[in-house]
Amino acid sequence: MNVNTFLRSLFALAALAVSGPQIQAQDDIHKGNWLSWRGPLQSGVSLESYEGYEFNETPVWTDEIAGRGTPVVFNGRLYSWAYRGKGPDLEEVVQARDE
Repeated sequence: MNVNTFLRSLFALAALAVSGPQIQAQDDIHKGNWLSWRGPLQSGVSLESYEGYEFNETPVWTDEIAGRGTPVVFNGRLYSWAYRGKGPDLEEVVQARDE
């Protein structure tokens, strides 16, 4: 094994050893939070499973807003950026709501 290959292997092992705890900490921060557009994998799919949960088809709240984005969820709060109104009454709104 030449020195260059050895150093690359050593660097890769060191990077894995250092990143392990950080990956776990990131997983803990992201659990139940949607910090990216369309969720943790940007796919619109939750990583959590909710066995026995029955979905209530009646919305908890609604609002007359429009936009092209998706909400972000962090620590039990839902954040959204959108538009409200039309024509000269059009305004940008940023909202924070309890889940």
